[in-house]
Amino acid sequence: MGLILLLVFLAYLIVAIIVVALTAKFAKSKKTVVVVVLFFILFPFRRLIFYKTLFAYYSRTPLQEIHETLESPVSVYWEDNVWPGFDEYGRHWMVKNYLDGKHLKVLALNGEDGRIYLYRATEDDFNGSKKILAEVKLAEKSYERILAAAKKSGTGKYAPIWMESRKVRDAAKTLRWQKYEPQKDKEVQNIINRAERYPAKKYLPPMHYTVRFDPLPLSWPFRDLLHADRISIIDNKSGKEIAYSRRYMVYHGFISQISDEMPKFDYKLGDESVYKFDDKVLFGFANEGGYDISRRIHLTKRL
Repeated sequence: MGLILLLVFLAYLIVAIIVVALTAKFAKSKKTVVVVVLFFILFPFRRLIFYKTLFAYYSRTPLQEIHETLESPVSVYWEDNVWPGFDEYGRHWMVKNYLDGKHLKVLALNGEDGRIYLYRATEDDFNGSKKILAEVKLAEKSYERILAAAKKSGTGKYAPIWMESRKVRDAAKTLRWQKYEPQKDKEVQNIINRAERYPAKKYLPPMHYTVRFDPLPLSWPFRDLLHADRISIIDNKSGKEIAYSRRYMVYHGFISQISDEMPKFDYKLGDESVYKFDDKVLFGFANEGGYDISRRIHLTKRL
């Protein structure tokens, strides 16, 4: 990729020098030469100039507003119309990271097959993993205490205390990955196995909140140059939109796409991490990294 860019740059530089030299030789006015020079200076930045101007136009109204945040949304219907829909991996990830049975008890997701999947959970569904997690946290606190003591100790005592702290740390990791995570996955799978399936969202039981993620319509020719979408969070009882976020992203140019296996974007306007936006409003209790990050890693592994 670097070699290709270097060759393109050298070719462009040679063409620019030749054209400027010919213009200087045959042009009747120095202004013409100045215009040609400016053209070749600004031409590589044409996309930047164009899209920064376009983004300034789209930024005339707020790109994001949050009027209300919640600690316990109770029930949420999440409709993704950009991908569109949650596949099996996505539904599993959403249930595992958000449906805790305490803050969120009911979660409905539109599937990639056109059906709606509804999942229910109570705190009792996670009794087994909660007990193990308490042991994990206790072990991790012990490790932190021993490590703090090791730092305060003298040089001669540091090594044995350090070795002890490593044993406690390794025990905590073993407990988390060999007992807690398998137990949590088992509980999540039990919830998924109980999924209720609906042919359309109009058949869903009443939900407290709805999250909609939709592509934004763009007029020609911008729809071929930009990706634009909007996420909206609605309080179903009042019908009011309590938060929204818009983003605009420019597709890569030809040179940038040569080595790309997945679609990427050159310039971005708005909150890029759209799948973290619902965390700010509804799912702050979950404290996780965002579905878009997890899905990107998952898709990369599959390629």
